[in-house]
Amino acid sequence: MSDRFAKHHRLSCLSITLITLVVACASHPLAAAEEKKAAERLIDQYPFDRITLDAANDNAVLDVQLLEFPDRVVPNPFPTSGSLEIRRLSDPTKKYTLNWSAIAKIDLYEHLVLNEALTHIQSRKLGEAYTNLDFLHKNYPELAGLQQATEEYLYRDALDTYSENRFDESLAILSSLYDVNAQRQGLTKAVEGVSNRLITHLLENDDYRAARVVLDSLDNGFSQLPLDNIASWQRKFSSDAQSQLEVARRAMDKQDYAGARKAIRRAVAILPQLDDAQELLAEVERLSPQMLIGVGQLSLAHSSAPLQTWADKRVSRLLSPAFVELVGVGAEGGEYDCRWANIERDDTGLNLSITLNEKAQELGITAAGMVLQLLKMADSSSDYYRADFAEAFHKVEILDGREVLLEWRYPPVKPIAYLQIPLFQLAKDATHAADYRIAQGDELPDTVRFEATAEDGFRGPQVIVEERFNSDEAAILALSRGDIEFLEDIAPWNYSRMGQIRGITVSAYRMPTVHVLLGNYDSPIVRRREFRRSLCYGIDRQKLLSEVIAGGNSRPGFRVLSAPIPAGITIGDAIGYGYKQQLQPHPYEPRLAAVLNTTARLAVAKKSAKTEISEDSKDEAKPAIPEAEPLILIHSANDVARTMCQLIKQQLSAIGIPLDVREISLTDNLDELQWDLRYAELAFEEPLVDAQRLFGPGGLAGRCSPSMNLALVSLNRATNWNDARSRLQQIHQIAFDDLPVIPLWQTPKYFATQKSLSGVGRSPVTLYQNVSQWQKTFQPGEQ
Repeated sequence: MSDRFAKHHRLSCLSITLITLVVACASHPLAAAEEKKAAERLIDQYPFDRITLDAANDNAVLDVQLLEFPDRVVPNPFPTSGSLEIRRLSDPTKKYTLNWSAIAKIDLYEHLVLNEALTHIQSRKLGEAYTNLDFLHKNYPELAGLQQATEEYLYRDALDTYSENRFDESLAILSSLYDVNAQRQGLTKAVEGVSNRLITHLLENDDYRAARVVLDSLDNGFSQLPLDNIASWQRKFSSDAQSQLEVARRAMDKQDYAGARKAIRRAVAILPQLDDAQELLAEVERLSPQMLIGVGQLSLAHSSAPLQTWADKRVSRLLSPAFVELVGVGAEGGEYDCRWANIERDDTGLNLSITLNEKAQELGITAAGMVLQLLKMADSSSDYYRADFAEAFHKVEILDGREVLLEWRYPPVKPIAYLQIPLFQLAKDATHAADYRIAQGDELPDTVRFEATAEDGFRGPQVIVEERFNSDEAAILALSRGDIEFLEDIAPWNYSRMGQIRGITVSAYRMPTVHVLLGNYDSPIVRRREFRRSLCYGIDRQKLLSEVIAGGNSRPGFRVLSAPIPAGITIGDAIGYGYKQQLQPHPYEPRLAAVLNTTARLAVAKKSAKTEISEDSKDEAKPAIPEAEPLILIHSANDVARTMCQLIKQQLSAIGIPLDVREISLTDNLDELQWDLRYAELAFEEPLVDAQRLFGPGGLAGRCSPSMNLALVSLNRATNWNDARSRLQQIHQIAFDDLPVIPLWQTPKYFATQKSLSGVGRSPVTLYQNVSQWQKTFQPGEQ
């Protein structure tokens, strides 16, 4: 195509004549009346064509309404006689007539936009150029010169991104240029240069799988180009893959099975079609079977309480499984499974029968031990006391040696949930109560090794190694190159990205997590409700959730909460039965937050000084508000908590609440730490039960007001689901008003696995829910 579109149309000068109407105003109005438009993009202006008059008319420029030329093509050459009717933009109600002989040049609107794009390209203003070109492709796709301009834009853009070491973006831009014109001069050399730098960069970072994807894209995406580097890279990949297999063999000779496994996976990531890789990997798994899990936060939790942080809930399934475990959510709350007994409820709802099976007897779980533990749970002087259970409990007895009969004062809504008792509290041999134990002797600070306790008959992985990654990037890279089989938690802003990695499956957990700020009620300022309200009003929760956590995307399940209770992933989700949907969260009101904070600080200062205002001191000036000292905000060691705490610090500092953000480690004991606020991600299972664990006396919230305590007692006495929902929503309202816990937001949880890993299950409640069914297979086609 010709490049005449890039220049103003230069037409030969014609004889000078104007119709009388135009002549009357030619000398001044036509030369000066047309004001220059403000500096703004042409595509933002009302469309117009531009006529330039000849020298006899002072080369006046007229912006006119779009001219009605056939197919929007300007006559070339201009007619030697006749006239052209126009309407000026400055006076569209009047029609003017110009002699063709008075016209020097006509620029159509689309040509003006194209010329502006070319100017931007020459000035390296590629963002502005893209906007113009995008407009033209949508509205004038057949415009002469548009393809050449697009080629030039893409070529310049590729050069700029390459110079900034953004090699992947540069290659993607060259791919677009290839689609526009595969024969463009210099394209082959550019593709080879950029792809060489990109593959080298990926290999330097051990991202073999991504490097291979780039190499495959060269062969498939630039098939018409004579790229010489494809064959040379293929030879190198084959050589490197064989070298990794040799590394694996040498490691096996030294019984370094972890090193051998890593080398084999890297070899497969480099070149999936390796004849010896499957056999070698099978031998490694036979000699040292293990599963590698990437985590954001390690835990050594031995508790299986109903309400825990996300990491503790994950690990407790391995170290401290419960007698009854939540496996799903149905129309009426949680769905539970028990491997150790047959549990039945009679028609009245007042009796619960627990018949222990042979597996329970083998583990040392007896009817007498079960009865003893249930009695402890109903005894207020016991360390195992549970107020909600004790409220409903009437008596317990043993029938026929293996059957335990529980009788209730009134029929509980979900009695089986009370039986989430850690097995080590029931089994005689506590060492075999869990499926796994923590291996001794490991000194690596960022890994925890779990070994199966069963000597035979257990089908799950014999060894599970959790490795903590300091950043999302490191974890994703490890998964993509096959160093780990499982990434247990994906930061929300990485969801879309993870779904695009070949050989990886992204799935969702069944339950969302609830993010909150917990308060330390030993702190005087935290005890002030005005201060807790200031936290709610002073954090722009919606902005942090939508723009940071959700990455600007609208996804189901992400929502700001009005109380720390799960709201469900979708409308009608059964897990949201306790959430009062019509109650809107406190809005972002920084001015109100600042006033509330000042009020709370003043009240604390007065109380601290024990000031007594006597009659004689009524006229004295009020004491100055003391300067606020930074409050200590602690959080776990993971990217989401780390990022959000820093953003919360910025927002609260702006309203006079300075924060000292501190990250806590795996070995830190909360009871020994000094802190005022704690960022926590709570893993709810059954709101009916977890409400007591969060808000009740001795609960995670740290305080229980009289009104909340009465509401919890009322909840415990609910006998049907309608009552339970209504009373839970009453608790929601009290939590909204009193703010014992600062609700932030709810987020769904996602995980990623290698496609070679099977048996994980669809939407598990926790990571290790189906660990006994996990199996690894070698699938080179998936790598």
